[in-house]
Amino acid sequence: ELGTQRSPAVEAVIYILRANRAAYAWQLDLCPLYFERAAALYEQIGDLRNAGSQKIDAALFYMDIGRFARTEQLTREIVDVATRLGLGRLLSVARGVLSIALYHLGQHEEAMRIGQLAMDLAVVAGDLRISGFGNLLFSRIAMGRGDLVAAEQYINRALRDLDGMPRFRARALAMHARIMTALERPAEALRSASQSFAILQALGRIGSDEPLIRLAYAAALELFGEKRTADEVLRTGRERLLTQAACIADPAARQGFLSLLEHAELLERTEPNQPSNQADDRRREIAHSEHTTDGAT
Repeated sequence: ELGTQRSPAVEAVIYILRANRAAYAWQLDLCPLYFERAAALYEQIGDLRNAGSQKIDAALFYMDIGRFARTEQLTREIVDVATRLGLGRLLSVARGVLSIALYHLGQHEEAMRIGQLAMDLAVVAGDLRISGFGNLLFSRIAMGRGDLVAAEQYINRALRDLDGMPRFRARALAMHARIMTALERPAEALRSASQSFAILQALGRIGSDEPLIRLAYAAALELFGEKRTADEVLRTGRERLLTQAACIADPAARQGFLSLLEHAELLERTEPNQPSNQADDRRREIAHSEHTTDGAT
């Protein structure tokens, strides 16, 4: 009967809506599955541009649950298709996401190479978001290597690129605050961290960046002796993080979410009855592991 069977394009839109609803509910294990189903439906009707866009969204949500290898696999597929079809915008975004996945997989040199390719395309297209993400990534890598001068240069570029994009500028401000803390420039650290935290409070939620923002703000507050306020920022962050994790039904995905770098650091710092020096030792271990995995394959 007419109207009883939906077209693949309509079915794809329904899966996209389900993915967005799942994201709002922190059901991060469902989001990439829905986006991949939407992508498959677009491929079924030969719409490779939209298929690639949905795979990008799936790849991003796979990173939120720690599945960086799957993100790498998906984005490499998109790079191949976008290159073949001459889809420059899709290509730059795919390379940008791929570079972040490679960073988390310990392949820092390759992450920088791919990230620079993404940024080169973004500059031509005037896509400041991609160039901002690239500079953010490069600042992380430089900081992990102990090159704080380069880290500051990259993060300043990221702040410039992401001006006017509060959701992403909050991430850059938090990274700037951490770099300023490492450089022993407390006033600048607190200024950036306060701005980042204010954006979080204004928006209510900022995806998986919230632990980074809270850690940066707490560290800056501690530089000025505001330990009680810092502890409250972290305690509230722990409660929110565990509440978010409880919405993820799949145990492996939930553990992946809690194992993300700043998520794990926040949990370590707020572990009940854990002496502060143990938390400090664990943070040093994390920083050391970031440095020693540089260039791994």
